[in-house]
Amino acid sequence: FLCFSNKAFTVIPPNPKKRREIQKKAEAELAALEELRLSRAMSYVSINPSSVGGCLSLEEVRRKQQQEMMQAKRKPKLLLRKQV
Repeated sequence: FLCFSNKAFTVIPPNPKKRREIQKKAEAELAALEELRLSRAMSYVSINPSSVGGCLSLEEVRRKQQQEMMQAKRKPKLLLRKQV
């Protein structure tokens, strides 16, 4: 057990055995953390493309969506007019 003394302060070197134990424990914790991260990571999802929406073309679907949106906007206005 070595002590280096200067007039202003005393330096006590670390215990090498204890330092090695702490380093081993830290490395084991880092390895466990990395393993946990890898186990929780999202895996790659591969889905084959398929057509949905039946036999309608893209333009027809967009037109239908637009009409439904316009009808949904008009509906509250019509209800307000009936109440007044």
